[in-house]
Amino acid sequence: MKTFILGSNDRAALTVSRELAKQGFHVEIISLTSSCISLKSKYVKKSYILKNKEDINEIFNEIIKIIEPGSFVIPINDYFLTLVLSFFQIFKESFIIPYNSKESILKIIDKYNLLIEASKIGIDIPDSLLIKNIDSFYKIDKNTFKYPLIFKPRFSCLEQNNRIITTEVKKVNNYNELEMQIRLNIGYVDVIIQNYIEGFGRAINFFAVNGDIKNYFQYERIHEPGFGGGSSLRKSIKVEPKLKKTSLDLLKSSDYSGIGMIEYRYCPNKKKYFIMEINARFWGSLSLPVFSGINFPVILYDYFIKGKISKSTYLAEKYSKHVLKDTKWLFIKLKNNKIKLFLSEIKSDFVRYVSNDMTFDVEKKNDFKPFLFQYVLLFSSLHIKIYEIIYRFLIFIYKNKTRNKDRKQALNLLLADNINIVFVCRGNIIRSAFAENYFNKLSESRSYSCGTLYKSERLSPIKALEAAKNIDVDLKYHKSKYINDLEIDLSNSVFFVMNPKQYIELSKRKKYENVYFLGIFDKDRSLDIKDPYYNPYDLKTYSKIFEQIKSNIDLMIK
Repeated sequence: MKTFILGSNDRAALTVSRELAKQGFHVEIISLTSSCISLKSKYVKKSYILKNKEDINEIFNEIIKIIEPGSFVIPINDYFLTLVLSFFQIFKESFIIPYNSKESILKIIDKYNLLIEASKIGIDIPDSLLIKNIDSFYKIDKNTFKYPLIFKPRFSCLEQNNRIITTEVKKVNNYNELEMQIRLNIGYVDVIIQNYIEGFGRAINFFAVNGDIKNYFQYERIHEPGFGGGSSLRKSIKVEPKLKKTSLDLLKSSDYSGIGMIEYRYCPNKKKYFIMEINARFWGSLSLPVFSGINFPVILYDYFIKGKISKSTYLAEKYSKHVLKDTKWLFIKLKNNKIKLFLSEIKSDFVRYVSNDMTFDVEKKNDFKPFLFQYVLLFSSLHIKIYEIIYRFLIFIYKNKTRNKDRKQALNLLLADNINIVFVCRGNIIRSAFAENYFNKLSESRSYSCGTLYKSERLSPIKALEAAKNIDVDLKYHKSKYINDLEIDLSNSVFFVMNPKQYIELSKRKKYENVYFLGIFDKDRSLDIKDPYYNPYDLKTYSKIFEQIKSNIDLMIK
């Protein structure tokens, strides 16, 4: 029987591939991108790169053509778990998937539902407030918020207009930052505002059958960002009976079967553990429980393929490290003049490694290519960034020289019958949004606007509303649109972009022709119309950019 891993953009895919292949199982990976270290592992028999990167139906159709009926299919990240949930019944009937029901998954990955269920059984939760729409947010007295706060979307991934979009947890330090995140997210996902828990993260890895935890592993995050997640160094620790009981109670009512990770935050001042969330998938630090004695990939395979429940114990005081990420963590400490800490960590790592108390997420002697490829990716990423900067600069220089010619071409196109006028920027919440509304206010023709960012339904920042209102333009009811969500004939359109980045992006897509800089009309101003989003709380910045857009549209219509 073949095992297919869906997704390969983290270290979990690498560890799962290695551990299953060591048992003699055939492993193949289906990925959205070739830039993944797991694809270079000698344990992966074959890999497939999906042609469609966007439409969930097309992606699903590609996948079911690849996977043989009856194969074992493991979604490795939130993106592909969301895809499996969208087509759960078909996956369940055609393949073997490591879950018993769709409902049990949704119970634990719904972050607000989890908090409600945890509170019912006496588990400590952060003070949390669910926001379902923008009006309910503005009804709250802003003075009630105590910072910092954690801004947390209700789901890590969700489906929007046949696309899977990812969300992001943020730490916000003031009302302006909180309001911005609310406006950018509330259009497509409920959000949770939580008080920030001072302390450190602890996590429970588990394998459960019908809500009963059969294998349990506890570890502590040693090196992590300020508000949890993305740890680069972790340590297995002895089971804490109270935390284990909390985890057992939490899973009981879910009826969930499969692997997962329960994330807690420990507050030393209150001497309490607070539940954060549960992930119903493998995790990036999977190498640690495997190294410590609990081989979760094999346990999962044994249960869903062989019907066997394997129970294991583990060793405490074992470490795992993401070398590349931890190197960055160390140099940040060095930069902050914490030289003693830096040297102490280097020494500790050496002692742990020679004592066989530490493993690495990626680096393995018998599977060396993923280690090398991560550095290839690192340097190629740097090279691509440099190339893009130079290319955008050259495009800017060239389009400045062809400005007069482009202006004449664009004006001729605007005279054509039934031509669609489309303003384009990155997120369609500031520049193109203002351009559309200002143009429509002055002209009998109707224009449209959109963004190259694949999220729709986002609201404009408050400062953008204020600056636009000063020019008698109302952005209060504007909601962003991704370019593919426009319900017009894009082949009969003329596009006006704000900067070289959007020009290049649209020019690469063959179906988008007639692409021009909006800045071509006002020769006394820069061709580049900069994004105020990077100075989001300054009214003058918005006003300056809107005046630039206004000037170009005035000359366009004239």
